[in-house]
Amino acid sequence: MPTLNDTRTLSLDEAPGLLEQIARASCRIERARATYEEQIARRRSAFVEATCDDEQLVDQLADRLSRIIDAHPDAFKRPRAVTTAFGRFGRRKVSNVLVEDADAAVEYALDSGYADLVKTVHKLQRSALAKRLRAGEDIPGVGLETGERSFYEVDRTLLKQARGDA
Repeated sequence: MPTLNDTRTLSLDEAPGLLEQIARASCRIERARATYEEQIARRRSAFVEATCDDEQLVDQLADRLSRIIDAHPDAFKRPRAVTTAFGRFGRRKVSNVLVEDADAAVEYALDSGYADLVKTVHKLQRSALAKRLRAGEDIPGVGLETGERSFYEVDRTLLKQARGDA
């Protein structure tokens, strides 16, 4: 595997060749990714096809079992479940918090001093910070770094062709 950790003098003449190597390697990656994704899609499709009848059957049977259990609540007071060689079925107590008016609930929590009911998240907005810093405002703990960085872009047409070749 080639490495780029040599100590030769950095020459601008070398840059186009490096980009070509990057582009070729990126195309190989895209081709492999396309092949992988195609295999995954085929396997997912085969799985769905192989299991769709059983999925429908499980849904129908589970619905019928739930209706039977709900039709006989007294049979599940003690014990709460029936155990068979294939598993258990029965009733269990569940609770869900239904929030109908979140704003009213938050206002109540804050007014009543129930801080544990509310989560407050503070997040710095980088674009707003940058705007104020560029305007000359001094904000403690924040600075604006401006400079240049190198970049490269592999031609998207090459990557699309690589995916198509897979």
